[in-house]
Amino acid sequence: MVNEALFFNGDSTVSLKSEELRPLKPGEMRIQALYSAISAGTELLLYRGQIPAGMSLDAAFPDAREKIAYPVKYGYSMVGEVVETASDLTAWMGKRIFAFHSHERCFITTPAQVYPLPDEIPAEISTLLPNMETAINLVMDGQPLIGEEVVVLGQGIVGLLTAQLLSRFPLHRLTAADLYPRRRKLAQKAGVENVFDPSDDKAVSQLKAELRSEEIRGADLIFELSGNPHALNLALSLCGFHSRIVVGSWYGNKTAPLALGAEFHRDRVKIISSQVSSLAPHLSGRWTKKRRLDRAIQHLQESDLSWLITHRFPFAKAEEAYQLLDKTPWEVGQIILTYD
Repeated sequence: MVNEALFFNGDSTVSLKSEELRPLKPGEMRIQALYSAISAGTELLLYRGQIPAGMSLDAAFPDAREKIAYPVKYGYSMVGEVVETASDLTAWMGKRIFAFHSHERCFITTPAQVYPLPDEIPAEISTLLPNMETAINLVMDGQPLIGEEVVVLGQGIVGLLTAQLLSRFPLHRLTAADLYPRRRKLAQKAGVENVFDPSDDKAVSQLKAELRSEEIRGADLIFELSGNPHALNLALSLCGFHSRIVVGSWYGNKTAPLALGAEFHRDRVKIISSQVSSLAPHLSGRWTKKRRLDRAIQHLQESDLSWLITHRFPFAKAEEAYQLLDKTPWEVGQIILTYD
């Protein structure tokens, strides 16, 4: 059987290449792709060739454990259907599943590498599962408290989902920032009370003045989810004494100087790295990745998030999807690839 897979070339192009799919072994099954979601973070860095040399993408994903060497397959959100099984797995036949898997029309896997999906969640919405899990992980790492002043920098898909979760907390105020008007409107739909443009000096000055007028003097908790390392300096400027900054962005090989010479040390600001491939050590006694993923599924069931999916491209036109994301990100929410 012939499969077709997407490869990143590292020069702002992708290619679709045919591959032979081997016969199944005992304990394996073949998945036919239905939808896969494009990551505006990691995949855009891959597309542009901005991944640090010699680095593996993610030890938790079967397709991403090896060090990067272009051309490379990658993907993190695949929804498919079991269309063939070995004789010992016939109970899986016809089931709809989620997998952390690269973009391709079909693939061979095992039950341990997939997550069966409930019928109540539409297949398209299921592609949001890894980003919802990431948002939950960010909130767990930030540990927001009742009455806190919280700011989310960046309203891409992860930022929007994080804001949507935070909007359920009894905070003092939730503020979000994004460069693009469309995303700022989506942030309001996600339940954010106050949204501003971080390139608007007047809006930034007004927020700083409001934060300093409060007894708390600065934001309690800031999430940096913009993908722009320069945003860390904005986060630092919004801090007060013992504020927390959770960095969920992955910058690849992009760097920026940090302004740590002002109040950073005196204010004992805490910068926390957050990455969904692991659990914070202090949570691992009671939480597992499966429990966190189960929680993400529950949130997808509870919320109507169809408004996050703004573009759909047939797999054969994947190149157009990446060009859109690269050249006009302000037009994009979640892009998904569809498979015949």
